Amino acid sequence: MRKRKKRSRRLRMLAPLLVVAVLAAYLLRDGLFPGLGQMFGVSYHATLEGRVVAGPDARPLAGATITIGRLSVVSDERGAFEISDDNLRRRRLQLEVQKESYQKRALEVAIDQERLAVGDIRLLKEFFVSGRVQSRDMNAAVPAATIRVERDREDGGPIVGRSAADGSYRLGPVYEGRRFDLVFDHPAYLPVERKNLVIRRPADNAPQDVVLAVGAVLSGVTRARNGEGLPRVHVIVYQENPDGSLGAVEKAGLSGWDATFLIQGISPGPKRIVGETPDGRREAPALRVKVPEAGEVVNLKLIYLEKKDG
Repeated sequence: MRKRKKRSRRLRMLAPLLVVAVLAAYLLRDGLFPGLGQMFGVSYHATLEGRVVAGPDARPLAGATITIGRLSVVSDERGAFEISDDNLRRRRLQLEVQKESYQKRALEVAIDQERLAVGDIRLLKEFFVSGRVQSRDMNAAVPAATIRVERDREDGGPIVGRSAADGSYRLGPVYEGRRFDLVFDHPAYLPVERKNLVIRRPADNAPQDVVLAVGAVLSGVTRARNGEGLPRVHVIVYQENPDGSLGAVEKAGLSGWDATFLIQGISPGPKRIVGETPDGRREAPALRVKVPEAGEVVNLKLIYLEKKDG
């Protein structure tokens, strides 16, 4: 019994020493205390060097701020930078590079040697797309139009905004030399798309004004075969393919509690109209409609049949 108590006492005395040893090994490994490492002949001094360049042509970018941990330097007129410290080596840190009006970059750096060259770090200049949305038919500003900037995923993906009361908008950023698309949409107007836009210099960033044409209006009533009004019916407008089959969905709407519906912004041409109740129990066969010129109204009465069970 006494031997067990002595062994237990010794273990309790050794436990703090083991904790200190493990902690010291951790601190030495990560170089958190360089002075402690030097006592054991371990050096954590390292130097990072690289260059900040701008745009697709990799021109030197001066005045960019490079930050790693608590250290920060500014690139010179050649875009070059160098960071030295006694507490860098054997660590994995995030290197951030930024300059006003340029894309911010961040990359993880594993510092496993005394001098590490990170090479060229490219920043792309930021631009904002702006302009005004107007109505061709009414010669007036179009507020609340949806503007979508389609960017690649690596550039941050799409950006969505709306035009102001005077039709103006400003969205971004988009990046120098990178392609993007602009899509303008409004429930009452026909959409407009501008594809493969590229801004390579400030002179390319002209206002992207757009004029929208008023679309046709489709209205009607959703009823069952017995004449009873059917509210909350999904009414879908499809484009019609040359062979008469259903094409892409162009617009959709929902009939109200009085069973009436109104769908705006439909382009001219042959369409197929399909309706279905939310529970799927009732449906209508696809109806063919010839939509006239934009701005006109098409009245349509839809008759819905019971969907057969099984």
